[in-house]
Amino acid sequence: MSRIRLLGLTIALLMPFTAHAKNKHADLFEAVKLGNKAKVQALLKAGAKVKKAKDKQKKTALMWAVDLGHADIALILLEAGAKVNAKARDGTTPLLLAARRGNAALVKALLDGGAQVNAKSKDGTTALMASHKNVVQMLLEAGADVLAKNKDGETALILPTRRGETATVKALLDRGADVNATAKDGDTALMLSALKGDIATAEVLLDRGANENAKSSNGETALMTAAWRGRTDIVKRLLKAGANVNAKDAFGATALMGAAAMYDTSNVRTLLNAGADVNAADNNGITALMNAVTKGHTAIVRVLLVAGSDATMKSRSGRTALMIAQGKGHSEIVGLLREAGVRE
Repeated sequence: MSRIRLLGLTIALLMPFTAHAKNKHADLFEAVKLGNKAKVQALLKAGAKVKKAKDKQKKTALMWAVDLGHADIALILLEAGAKVNAKARDGTTPLLLAARRGNAALVKALLDGGAQVNAKSKDGTTALMASHKNVVQMLLEAGADVLAKNKDGETALILPTRRGETATVKALLDRGADVNATAKDGDTALMLSALKGDIATAEVLLDRGANENAKSSNGETALMTAAWRGRTDIVKRLLKAGANVNAKDAFGATALMGAAAMYDTSNVRTLLNAGADVNAADNNGITALMNAVTKGHTAIVRVLLVAGSDATMKSRSGRTALMIAQGKGHSEIVGLLREAGVRE
């Protein structure tokens, strides 16, 4: 028999076995996705190779088990030799997925199995950055880097601040997290807590040295964020910490302008008592009074006029508070402005 014929015969004989092996890997993958523990065990016993089960995105059977919450199957795959540090096409690891789900048992099993706690996905995300509050402490004890940054420059402190997870924020700061770390748009953790209205987290951040006058990429401070969203308790706490009441953002807006627009009489009074410039104007010449008039906030118009607001000031388009009130049909405010001596 010629060598060519012998080779062809060998290949032909091997093909059914190869196809059978591939089917077993594919069957294992599907059993994992369906959460069929008994079938997973049977396939592994029949010789299915857990390391070879991947989809087109290079997501392994272990990753799918973790991501779908099939913890019992994930543990079986680990015992069968699944790669704990395998990466999908986007760089995601089993540990990152387990941390995101907050499954403490899986996180522990992966770490015990040699998972790299500081491995990053392609966008720079670590398990700690993505983690659920349930497993943060475990990751920290395993050596997770609190100062690591993703491609947007964000650290692990940002996500729990957005979620309002004060205890997690405190735990990260206890391990040396940068209290003034910023999000993609330049917002600090303090700004994010002001945005959420989370006074508990804001207190922790300020007590740990957060810069109350830091500015985002558009020049906004935490005080502006709080004032523009009616966060009264945070406005007071920031002022107590020394926040600049007359700071302006890139558009020239101040905290007082925001409070006036929000119909927040309490914050308007608080800011005025703290020395807010009642006649400050933004880049378009708009003042706090004009904002209050535009919104029809009669009570705030009264407060601002008593505080010395100059109702004769004009915006860049040449409009006065009176013109705005007339155009909006706010007759009561028109009356107030005229009582204050404003004429046509």
